[in-house]
Amino acid sequence: ALVGFDNVPMTELTTPGLTTMAMPMSELGDAAARLLDAQIRLGANHKPVRDTFSAELVARASTLGYAEATP
Repeated sequence: ALVGFDNVPMTELTTPGLTTMAMPMSELGDAAARLLDAQIRLGANHKPVRDTFSAELVARASTLGYAEATP
């Protein structure tokens, strides 16, 4: 099996289609903007932040068993 990451549009166009993990890009962008704003405002006083984001499996034909399970 072959699995990619970020679910870029090209993964749908490959043969076989590449199974990938889709990330919540809007949430990632919002978090990056908040962190950048905090770093600009607080400078060296900015404290490290750890965020967790959920990913979604987008199964396509590059995953063994996917092609067999789809009509």
